[in-house]
Amino acid sequence: MTARHAGPYPLPTIRQTHWWISMAYKAIPGTAPVTGVEAEHIFRSLADNSAVGVYIAANARFRFVNPRMAQMFGYDRDEMMSSVGVFDIVPDEARSLVEHHRQRRLSGEATEVRYERQARRKDGTLFDIEVFGSRMTLRGQAATIGVILDVTERKRIERAAQHADAASRAYARQLEYNATHDALTGLANRTLLADRLNGAIAGARRNGRMVAVLLHDLDNFKVINDSLGHVAGDLLLASVARRMREAVRTSDTVARLGGDEFVIVMPDVARQEDAAAVAEKVLHLMTQPFYIASQKVYVRTSIGISLYPRDGADPQTLLKNVDLAMYRAKQAGRGRLSFFTEEMNAANRARQRMEVELHHALERGEFQLHYQPKQDAGCGAITGAEALLRWNHPRRGMVSPAEFIPLAEETGLITMIGAWVLREACAQNRRWQLAGLPELAVAVNLSACQLQRDELLPLVRSVLDETGLAPHFLELEITETAIMKDADLAVPLLEELKGIGVGLSLDDFGTGYSSLNYLRRFPLDCLKIDRSFVSEIDAGGSEGAIITAMIAMARGLRLRVIAEGVETPEQTAFLRNQQCHELQGYHIARPMPADALEALLRRERAAA
Repeated sequence: MTARHAGPYPLPTIRQTHWWISMAYKAIPGTAPVTGVEAEHIFRSLADNSAVGVYIAANARFRFVNPRMAQMFGYDRDEMMSSVGVFDIVPDEARSLVEHHRQRRLSGEATEVRYERQARRKDGTLFDIEVFGSRMTLRGQAATIGVILDVTERKRIERAAQHADAASRAYARQLEYNATHDALTGLANRTLLADRLNGAIAGARRNGRMVAVLLHDLDNFKVINDSLGHVAGDLLLASVARRMREAVRTSDTVARLGGDEFVIVMPDVARQEDAAAVAEKVLHLMTQPFYIASQKVYVRTSIGISLYPRDGADPQTLLKNVDLAMYRAKQAGRGRLSFFTEEMNAANRARQRMEVELHHALERGEFQLHYQPKQDAGCGAITGAEALLRWNHPRRGMVSPAEFIPLAEETGLITMIGAWVLREACAQNRRWQLAGLPELAVAVNLSACQLQRDELLPLVRSVLDETGLAPHFLELEITETAIMKDADLAVPLLEELKGIGVGLSLDDFGTGYSSLNYLRRFPLDCLKIDRSFVSEIDAGGSEGAIITAMIAMARGLRLRVIAEGVETPEQTAFLRNQQCHELQGYHIARPMPADALEALLRRERAAA
């Protein structure tokens, strides 16, 4: 037997001490050549000089203890042998253990025992001991003999080591958790997501089932984050995570990819309807308000779904395809779900090709501007024109702005394209003026992406300076939706543009959420009534009354009113009757190239 722990008296020393003392005592009755007196002398010499406690006990009473034993327990040696029983030094919780080992020796079941326990000193304090004992015969009666070692310091070191080991294991577990979980929400992160998705796919291969991957993107998180602040945004993300956990099975994994994107991995899926049911549950949970920073907040999510093995055989393909499905859900109106289809891949490849071609379109001179005239509703004279971008693709011909403008905005190319439009429109207007044509203002549309003060103001100033166009011959059209994304930041930008001298027009009026208070604060010159209201004039519904109210409100704010999308004589007559200032639409004139508008202006001047 070897010692399990290092200490002042390792196990071999204790055992050897016990053996020598036992052997010396057993020789006391003696046979030659050692007499009983000599043997007892040897025993007492060994015991009295031993560094460990030595005892002999019979009938649970101590018959012999050495000085170290008495000292260890705080007793006088004679006192301990005369009046202290074995169980007097045993705390209650160790009594059964001591009795068990005592009976094993006395019955002959065990020749020797070794165990550790706590012991009680005379003053009641507890300490740790190690016991090594065996059976002997004392005056014809079964007794026990043994040695006891105070191992308090060793046990303290052991406990400290165990605590340190436990702390080390806990730290390692925390490090592993941090490496696999999102700090904000406690959800799985990308690392753990990849592991769970790989495991789910492996399981699906074995059992012939499916794996569903659901990608969630919060639809209006940026607006909430910007308006309420990042702390509120973080609280919202944590609340969204909790609701997503409520919607899934215990076997599912909910992960946060970053930002406002979340993924659910559903292993062992039998039907695609099972994945749709979870997605629908999430959509429903998101319709309930969140209470963030003492405010009621609403947020929706768009969900894409891809399925193994139908939509991909590996995590990378499944995640790529679920992203396309989520993008389609957003395009379809947000707050809904969409399964991946192969048609999405084809559309994505076409979109990627168009993005590459957009990069080259400016360099190759493929963009053109067409101009749609604006007409004075009273006298019928042309008062201005709106510059409209066209893409003359070398293979596809004219590409609709509805196809490429959203892509240009999404990729950031709209900034370069918008700068070209502004420069070309101002330069063309100046060429018309130098040619002696009637002076008119040209309107240029600004994307929401262009409403950056540090970029837009220097651009407008430099373009006017380069082209020599007076500022009041340039009108900038900004949609109501774009301006209301951050109305408070828009006000100083509009004021500085107004300070330059350019005209400012609020486009698509009636489709956004601007209030009368904001309309009074915006330094506008003109409101453009959206074509969706104008198109319903002929139907005789409430739109006519709405337009009448819009015109009256604009006049009250001293703003010009332009109605766009005018396509019928009836619409024209109604708008003139309501004293709308200007008209624009196919009934007035279609968008046309610069030379066609020049010809129209010349004819108008000749007829004047």
